Amino acid sequence: MNAFDEGEKESESRDDYMRQKEEMQKEYGRIFRSLCSGDCEILENDDYIACMIRTAQCLKEENDREYRWQAFETVSELPQSYRTPLAQLFLEVQSEPDQDAQKRLQEIFRVQQEEIFLQNDSSISSAFLQPGMLPHWHKNDYFDIIYVMEGKSQCFFRQEKLELVEGDVLIVPPDIEHGEGVRDLDGRTMTSAIRKRTFLEIFFRVFSGNHLLYSFFQRILQGDEDVSYILFHTAEKDKPDMTVARLFDHLWEEQKCKEKYHSEMCETIMNAIFVHLLRYYEQNLVLPQDCKANWKKEYAKIFWYISENYRSVTLEELEDRFHYSRRQLIRIVQNATGKNFKDVIRNMKMERAKMLLRDTTLPVERIAMECGYENASSFTRIFKQTVGVSPHAYRHGIFVTLPQ
Repeated sequence: MNAFDEGEKESESRDDYMRQKEEMQKEYGRIFRSLCSGDCEILENDDYIACMIRTAQCLKEENDREYRWQAFETVSELPQSYRTPLAQLFLEVQSEPDQDAQKRLQEIFRVQQEEIFLQNDSSISSAFLQPGMLPHWHKNDYFDIIYVMEGKSQCFFRQEKLELVEGDVLIVPPDIEHGEGVRDLDGRTMTSAIRKRTFLEIFFRVFSGNHLLYSFFQRILQGDEDVSYILFHTAEKDKPDMTVARLFDHLWEEQKCKEKYHSEMCETIMNAIFVHLLRYYEQNLVLPQDCKANWKKEYAKIFWYISENYRSVTLEELEDRFHYSRRQLIRIVQNATGKNFKDVIRNMKMERAKMLLRDTTLPVERIAMECGYENASSFTRIFKQTVGVSPHAYRHGIFVTLPQ
């Protein structure tokens, strides 16, 4: 047999495996649903674990059927990528129910933690929601990015239920009680867990040129405004954005291959996803109905304008350009950043000044002009009041921590 024939045989074997796996997943979903009450939409944690274990046991008992290949007897029979502490624990309970192990599973799925669901040094870990399995109430201590590839899926929050459609991208921050699921057996929904530190670093890079938008997202994603999700609709006329679809496909393929630098590549792809969402859909983002943080499409335009013209922008100028009253503009900025308009502008100037002092040899007089100050003396006075040291001292590495 030549190399071409071997390649074709391997491809057929892989395709056959994927077909069997798809059928297995559908059967798993069917059995799971049959064990739940018919009118139930979302399960409590204990009921979810009980259904998971009983479903796995039902399949394992069907040794005379085509699903025998999935009935792994030991962790050593699992593919390498699935030999995790969670898989080992689940197999122990599946084979021989143990009260302590079952209790541990309930704890793991009640609050899903980075060390369990993001193995090794990976900063991003993706998987597909099991079609047919009802969601359960839980929290994560990481960020969860949910993308609907095909069909529909649901995400439940205590105050609201979301019906997600193809192309939707949902961001759920840590410590938010929720449950996501795919009732349709043919639906495909991908979920990506991202470490908190990695998520915030990616967002900081994305918003490096827009202090106001970064402040807004930082506040709502770090729990300051009690926001349970951010939703982006990327489909137009029922056609999903193919760039978003390809990026999530690429993220999944990169994770499966696990070639060198795969973690860095996954971060780069997720960065591209965020950039694309915010470039084309930031004006259409959806926040929860009971959200304290107010958001309208026009706010993104206002924030971009302020960020690009912070050296000289005034409230009068914003009034004329965007047809909001001074009082409304002050409230919009206050809600987005937690600071008043004057402080926001000053802080943006100071951040620019610190960057120029660190990374260039420009004289202080030139930096003052670059940051919108008429002369070096007023710039130096405000810099020292804000930062705690003079521009000269800051340039030479002398820093202080000012009281908040």
